Amino acid sequence: MFDPFEEYVNFDQLDILEDLLSTGRYNFYIGVDELHELEKEYFDDGSLTKDRADEIISQLKNSIIESDLDKQFNRINL
Repeated sequence: MFDPFEEYVNFDQLDILEDLLSTGRYNFYIGVDELHELEKEYFDDGSLTKDRADEIISQLKNSIIESDLDKQFNRINL
């Protein structure tokens, strides 16, 4: 349901989400069911808020599986 007092996802966030979810370039260290729920939120027109989009982007970026384990460790821990 649309709330006129809520700030909704912007085009920059949508571009990032599309890159993370739709291109197939990334593998994530999260369960299939959880990834499916995140994708449902992304594809659900009109209900994704700016704050929730930031949470999803952060969660996905932090769970990308890197081929270079040192790089992945540094990204997560430093």
